[in-house]
Amino acid sequence: MKKFTFIILAFIAFSMPIISQQKKKVVKPEIDRLADKYKNDSLITIYSAGNELNCTVSVCYNSDNKPVEVIMYGNNKSKYLIAEVLANLVIQKIKSGYKPCDFESSLAIDKSYIINNLIDSSNKIDLIKVCYKFTKGKMIFKIEGGNEICGPDYNFYWFNISTIDNGRVGGHKATKLDI
Repeated sequence: MKKFTFIILAFIAFSMPIISQQKKKVVKPEIDRLADKYKNDSLITIYSAGNELNCTVSVCYNSDNKPVEVIMYGNNKSKYLIAEVLANLVIQKIKSGYKPCDFESSLAIDKSYIINNLIDSSNKIDLIKVCYKFTKGKMIFKIEGGNEICGPDYNFYWFNISTIDNGRVGGHKATKLDI
């Protein structure tokens, strides 16, 4: 029995260094991953249902030169294409753990709600904007969309997609407000 116990203890003792030497996978923060992905691209194309949606990408940095926000924005004549892309992004973010910030955003977890809301809002005469916000820890995901009428025969539909790391906004120089 002593031999058996000694063998088990020896096995554990010799296997510990091997286990501790295995590389641990470091998971990059989401904002870093997005900034790395788009740092060299100012224009990208999103494909949806066989259509192309061109957008401008901008990465904003804090005073420590760390990414704080990744913004994608653009416009198109097809409200259906924009609605479809935004709805798919919301569904993707919800699946990754984001939660709605308010009542309006809680309704947006249904893809058909987003599509109908964007399409209905774009039929109005004035500039209409819809906005949905979602959070996951200190991360904020926000989408906006709407229409702009530029004349009797021309109007376009616009969108703005932002991913923000609220924990990095001020950098190391930020101080808490004390009143």
